[in-house]
Amino acid sequence: GGGGGPRTVVGDCVRDIGGGRVREVACDGDDDGTGGPRFEVVGAVAVRADCPASTALYVRLGGTRPVGCARPL
Repeated sequence: GGGGGPRTVVGDCVRDIGGGRVREVACDGDDDGTGGPRFEVVGAVAVRADCPASTALYVRLGGTRPVGCARPL
């Protein structure tokens, strides 16, 4: 991923913290023990319908492909 920068990008891992928000977390399995399930952003598309069937969480990315498709870790 992007290594903790200000924007979520493909390859980042995130945790669903509720209220439609996510927080970037480590992808290496080092669970910090706080919050809900973790996901990896595996693709960026123009619309949700273009995400793979395995997508469990949609993340706002911005840019020309503003929808991040995330799968459970």
